[in-house]
Formats: sequence, C-alpha cells, structure tokens
Amino acid sequence: MVPLSEVVASCSSGHPLEWAKAARKHVADLQPRLLIAHDVGVLLALLSVLKLRKQPDYKVPRLLLFNGAFRGFDVFQATHPWRFQFATEARVRAEAERAGGEFDPWWNGRLGRMRTFYRYAILANLKEKLLRSGEKRFSALPITLIRSANDPYIPASSLDQLERDFQVAHSERFDYGHFPYTAVGLQRRVRALIGELG
Repeated sequence: MVPLSEVVASCSSGHPLEWAKAARKHVADLQPRLLIAHDVGVLLALLSVLKLRKQPDYKVPRLLLFNGAFRGFDVFQATHPWRFQFATEARVRAEAERAGGEFDPWWNGRLGRMRTFYRYAILANLKEKLLRSGEKRFSALPITLIRSANDPYIPASSLDQLERDFQVAHSERFDYGHFPYTAVGLQRRVRALIGELG
C-alpha cells in the first residue's frame, strides 16, 4: 500500500502532474498485478498507467477503483476544492472525521500542497467548461469501479464520465459515503474482488 502522503512527500509542490510522476515511479517499481485506488489516487493511478503502457514491455495491471475523478470533476457540484482554500487544519480534520475518515497526521502543517492541488482541479474544470470539451475516449482499461451514490465529494457525473472515458465494463454500487473502508458489507465484497482480480 502506498499512501497519498508518501507520494506527495517526494514532491516539491501540489501540482497534479508532479504527483502523478511520483505515483508512476511507485507503480513502475512495484509492478502490481492489481492496482487499487480511491479519490485522488484514482487520478494518479490512471495517469500512471496511461503513461507506462506506452512502454512496449509494460503489462497493464487490473484496476480496482473506488470513487474518484479523471475528467469532468464539476467544482460547482463538489465544492470542497473551494472550501479547502480557506479551511483551517482543525476544520479539515473535523470534516474528514464526520464523513467517516481519519486525518493522516503527515498532513499537519502541509495542507498548502493540497490547497494547490485543488486550485489546479478548479482551473482544469473551468477550462473544460469554457472550452466545452466533449467526449474523449481512451483505450479501454481493465477497470472494476466500485461506485458510491452518496459520496459528498465525488459527483456521480464524474464517475459516469470515467466509465465512458475508459469503457468500464464492470461497475458495482454501494452506498459507502466517501470512505470505502467504513462499510462492513463492502469490505467483504472487496476481499472477494481482490481474490477474483488479483
């Protein structure tokens, strides 16, 4: 398991492409048969695989993805990137815990990098809206998507876009909010999927 903090620790900024480059190094070094990602990790995993699969000897892993976005992340539906720009560390911690998550202590004093990341997310979405970028198909990837309909941070439209972009053949729905490890029934299903996919 590679936590987001470990990826970001090797970066000097909050630029998504720098984070993706660091994540790509982990993926290339580990060469997993199954790549599991959630939230920001979904973007980093997909960018990593898209870049690595251009190498002739690279074997694309199966991907088990939980709620995350690649394109079409609407910052007017999911407003936390805006809120995050002004949120104190205590407020971020409290919101994560209210949503069923835990605050990684590594982020103490380092939330500026996440603010920068979210500023890029805001700009990317505004650019998509202004240019009205239409459908863009990528080559299909072996993705299993576990969607949550009641996620307060990832709009369903982002997941729909991801399914279209990568021609996702298999997706399942669970109401786990944002943090998938908090749902007991989902934990059993994920263990079964890891057995099937790994």
